[in-house]
Amino acid sequence: MASAYSSQPGYAVIPGFTDPNDPKKTPQILVFYNTANSNLAVELWKGDKSDARNVEDSLSALSTDRVGFVSNPTHLAAAALSGTNVVVGFTESESSGGSYSSISDPTESAPATMASTSTHKVSILSPIYQTLDDTDAGNVTIAIASSNPIAASSATEDDAWVYYLKTDTDNDNKLSVFEYSLSNREAAALGANPISGSSLSAYWDGSTRWVIYQGKADKKNNYQLFEHDPGNDLDAKIPGTGAATKCCKVAIAHDATTSKTYLYFTTDSGDIYRVIKDGKWNGSAAQISDSAKTQVAAVSQLAAIYSGGVVHLFFTNRDGRNPNKAHVVDDVSKA
Repeated sequence: MASAYSSQPGYAVIPGFTDPNDPKKTPQILVFYNTANSNLAVELWKGDKSDARNVEDSLSALSTDRVGFVSNPTHLAAAALSGTNVVVGFTESESSGGSYSSISDPTESAPATMASTSTHKVSILSPIYQTLDDTDAGNVTIAIASSNPIAASSATEDDAWVYYLKTDTDNDNKLSVFEYSLSNREAAALGANPISGSSLSAYWDGSTRWVIYQGKADKKNNYQLFEHDPGNDLDAKIPGTGAATKCCKVAIAHDATTSKTYLYFTTDSGDIYRVIKDGKWNGSAAQISDSAKTQVAAVSQLAAIYSGGVVHLFFTNRDGRNPNKAHVVDDVSKA
């Protein structure tokens, strides 16, 4: 029996083995998530307008397998670098071995087999395991942007940048967004000013990398989202995001064919809203209409990807009695 997904799941999505922007091919999406026994799992989904998935193409540790070392909770992020897909998240030191005899309840927490420490590691989880940096254990949000978003394509600049929250000891212990270059193997604090617990999302628009974070409350007590340009260390408030709840879920999907960017965030009720950037942000937030599925659980990460002419959203729903992995298709051609 495959291990259930974590009670505090992270999700990362990336194009599969076909280009999702090529209409002549059936697009595919790889969906990564963390399991209840602290391992990484992956499913292959259809990347078109259907809600079907290829359940046969799924890889997950068994419930009886050895407990892994992925932090719980953790967010995940994925991008392409040098022709391969890279998944990043957080890991902890294992204090003892362990296994599961059975896990059938997705709300059941993993047993305490990890070392109890005040920090954990920012890590590559796939295709190999490698630690990049450390941060306070309470910082569980992560994002990645790649200059080569399709693993099979070519790019003039081949780098990927990992974003995470960390205390900047060189700046009065201020909480900051850090950027780690996978090409240069260097980490640096950005001039962003996030709230504690801010979600992060990042994307590459063909010439510039961007990271999204949530800033401190303004005079109207709104926790708006900001877009930061790490190359110039400049950021700007994103209009239309004033309804975002504190520590909202954030996800980005970029359409390389039209250069449009779709930003998704959650409100107090767990509903998902979208704003669009077409050269500049339109400043008008629209609620995703599939209300039967769009209540995002407070412990869940929200992930998005543009594929097959639509945006696919993945998260765990808000139904505490029967939480499930939810898949919502947003037909942005009508936006």
